[in-house]
Amino acid sequence: MRITNKYLLGFQAIIWDFDGVIKNSVQAKGEAFDQLFEFAPDNIRNKIIHHHLQHGGVSRFEKLEIYLSWCGIKQSKLNIEYYAFRFSNLVIDKVIASSWVPGVYEYLSENHQDQDFYLATATPSSEINKILLDLNILELFKEIYGHPVSKTAAVESVLRSCGLKSSEILYIGDSHQDYRAAEESQLEFLCMLNCNDFSTPKWIETIPHLRTTNGISMIR
Repeated sequence: MRITNKYLLGFQAIIWDFDGVIKNSVQAKGEAFDQLFEFAPDNIRNKIIHHHLQHGGVSRFEKLEIYLSWCGIKQSKLNIEYYAFRFSNLVIDKVIASSWVPGVYEYLSENHQDQDFYLATATPSSEINKILLDLNILELFKEIYGHPVSKTAAVESVLRSCGLKSSEILYIGDSHQDYRAAEESQLEFLCMLNCNDFSTPKWIETIPHLRTTNGISMIR
């Protein structure tokens, strides 16, 4: 299924996730995790990549706590911060260089003056702002929410500030965290899939009548 502009333009505001929704950067982050733990046995590295791909929307800090334990490394705050710093250095250029989700850049560029666009991501705020600036799309978003702000808190902030009804806002995401944030505030949710990169996450199969798309069509 491909979603047309006519559907998207039916909303006054859109909250966008980033990885897997604006940029095909989920795999890029998987590559960065693989580099970060290159010292680990192959079975552990494969386990890390599989977990990462199946748990989009979860912050790297939560993931690192798990991955450090799998590698037998103490899950201290200092270790997590150290590996998060190294991960950030590995991943920024990979994310910037990753391909756009088809049609998204065009849609953002053409419609940001007619709709309010917000960004909610698990990427740290300073990092996502740098990425958006380098991609020349920072100014297209009215507000940008990154870690440590949760997806749910981001939605609540948008609702408080925008003066719109829940029915007038669309949330486009690709993770269970995105879905839950939209559901809790009764926003329409569009799940972006990229099945060319990895198998459909299991959580999607548990949600009846979930509206999904493999890309945004620019057919008007």
